[in-house]
Amino acid sequence: MEMFYEIKTFTLPVIEIDDDVLVFRVEITQKDNQYFGQLLRREIYRLKPTYAPEEVVADEEIYVLDYHTIPPFEQQVFNSIDDCLNYAHSYLQDFFNQKSHK
Repeated sequence: MEMFYEIKTFTLPVIEIDDDVLVFRVEITQKDNQYFGQLLRREIYRLKPTYAPEEVVADEEIYVLDYHTIPPFEQQVFNSIDDCLNYAHSYLQDFFNQKSHK
């Protein structure tokens, strides 16, 4: 069985585009001397809890795996934590700067 160790989770700086505020996290895992990253995107859902009175609505913050913003990020191999983190941060900045200028 392949074992990966979760090393660190980083919350990246907020990205503002149009009227949206985007928040991403990078989870870095390690196997042997190789590092891998997964991108997570914050989503906020308005939910009605099953156990609460009718008039209660809750805004819940959930981080979901984001496989399409940095393709194929989770399949890339990095030599260090910094390489992985810098790649994700730079890619997101470039991606959303191009989008906001269209």
